[in-house]
Amino acid sequence: TSSESKLMSVQTDKLILVTGANGLLGQKVVDVFSPHFRVLATGQEEESVRALSNAKYEQLDITDKQEMKECFQSREPDIVVNCAAYTNVDRAEEERKKAWQVNAAAVKKMVRVLRRLETKFVQISTDYIFDGTDGPYDESARPEPINYYGTSKLAAENEVKASGIDHIILRTNVLYGAAESVNSNFVLWVMKSLEESTPIRVVDDQYNNATLANGLAECIAIACVMNVHGVYNYAGTDLINRYEFALKIADFFGYDTDLITPCKTEELNQRAERPRKSGLITDKVVNNLHIQLYDTEAGLQQVEKDLQQCEI
Repeated sequence: TSSESKLMSVQTDKLILVTGANGLLGQKVVDVFSPHFRVLATGQEEESVRALSNAKYEQLDITDKQEMKECFQSREPDIVVNCAAYTNVDRAEEERKKAWQVNAAAVKKMVRVLRRLETKFVQISTDYIFDGTDGPYDESARPEPINYYGTSKLAAENEVKASGIDHIILRTNVLYGAAESVNSNFVLWVMKSLEESTPIRVVDDQYNNATLANGLAECIAIACVMNVHGVYNYAGTDLINRYEFALKIADFFGYDTDLITPCKTEELNQRAERPRKSGLITDKVVNNLHIQLYDTEAGLQQVEKDLQQCEI
């Protein structure tokens, strides 16, 4: 892609510290940065979930203030990419304290420490900071979260902005992809269910432009290389409902579409309320960073490729 060519010539001894490096996005970010930068991958687990060729791995719990402070101050990273998050939207309603600690309180502590080190901070955010009444949303739309996950992520954005630290906030929605030991995203859930001939009900009243994690990782790297600041939306090109997305996944991988039944959000009785008419407008990232976005077809092709390379 053109994105890769923007990074090809970059070679620097800048240190990039990635939190949540064992997650889907964290793994992709480590992969994109490590040929061009020094990378320290960190996560809660004792070791990396896969072999890292060009990056070092260290255990780090971002909610442990002392541990985080010591790690950041001894390493003095040039850029921190925060891929660590509490992402279970329904469970966040019950485990509010835990969701807040990871998504908001830890971010507040991180930016305080990093501001003194003059580190650039990249925070990943979400369309769930909006109520989903009149999406898709651009970067200037007014946030109005309707669930606790969205509330905690919006609080993090506000902490980053208020801190005065050099930052990029990248908002995304319905993040999907394949990576080592990752089994929880919409695409993998649809594939696994259909693979096992399990009928699934999928909502046809929630609209998004789902995001390939590989593409978001490329975007993060390019935004850092171009040294931009502020809020950017990054997502796929196709604004469709979840049911349509599930049908596209089934078609692409050759599964039986008859196993997929459309339903309404209310019918699922989910603990957390969901934005309906959501999704993100991506003109700013396309115009300012000249990034090529993935459509559904290209995204699923990448998932197929990545699945062949890793044991899910």
